[in-house]
Amino acid sequence: MKAIDKLTRYPPAILLMVIAFGDLMAAIINPEAYLLASKLDGLPAQIYLSLNSIIASSLIYAIIKARGVVWSILLMIFFGFHLTNSIIISTTFFGTPSISWISLIGVATSTIELLKALAHH
Repeated sequence: MKAIDKLTRYPPAILLMVIAFGDLMAAIINPEAYLLASKLDGLPAQIYLSLNSIIASSLIYAIIKARGVVWSILLMIFFGFHLTNSIIISTTFFGTPSISWISLIGVATSTIELLKALAHH
């Protein structure tokens, strides 16, 4: 595996593991989440956090098994949604935009992988 492949595959997988584990723990310990300027708690939060954990875990599988454009687009959508969500939440509740660094790094690495995959086509 080339160095660029390691840089574009391993960091998103690690970030997805952190997200999946964190969401699963939040769903079990204290089910509370924010979704596009709405605070979720209880069962709605557990459902959202569990689905988010399942999607992150599925994307880890896609990174390992899939090649090329498909998984990088899925990663861009996933991390892009979470980046947008963090900006909306911080602006709504705290009055100043703030970004999720995990999501930003995920968007950057999946964009690099997408550009790399498109260059091979």
